[in-house]
Amino acid sequence: MPAQTLLHRRRNYYIVGALMLVASVAATTAFTLFNLRSNAVQRELEVAAVYAREVEDHLTQSFNVVDLTLAGIAEVGSGQHSSSKSADLLQFALKNGPYLRSIGVLDKSERIEKSSTPQNIGLALDTSRYFPEAAIDVEVLRVGAPVFGRDFFSLDPANQTFRLNPFVPLH
Repeated sequence: MPAQTLLHRRRNYYIVGALMLVASVAATTAFTLFNLRSNAVQRELEVAAVYAREVEDHLTQSFNVVDLTLAGIAEVGSGQHSSSKSADLLQFALKNGPYLRSIGVLDKSERIEKSSTPQNIGLALDTSRYFPEAAIDVEVLRVGAPVFGRDFFSLDPANQTFRLNPFVPLH
């Protein structure tokens, strides 16, 4: 009997030891997987933040260039140039700004007076629908809501909506 008791005791120690080893391996594996997951999530959040900053920088640079381009051709709207000279200046600005589809100059009655796209000339626009009101009176580039169409000439005059591809009007 004492030999059997000793055998049972050793077997119990062996089972307890094996269970402790399995439990420690499982705990170590779970801890490692949790840390790896946390690190992966953190790393992806950092990558997403970098992408967001890059997109913001790109948009800021693009809008600054648009602002500078529009400021550079502001003399077109002042009536100092003939219609053909104005069209040439607008076309030149478009050539150097591939992100712009067209440039138009509105008169006081919100009609397109001069444009890089001849189909736009003479169209009346309700600009209150395109550009958000600024909280304060400051000269900044304002971005309107995306609307659908190739350009203003594809505007449906009945309901002031566009039918084709989306574009974003800038003021």
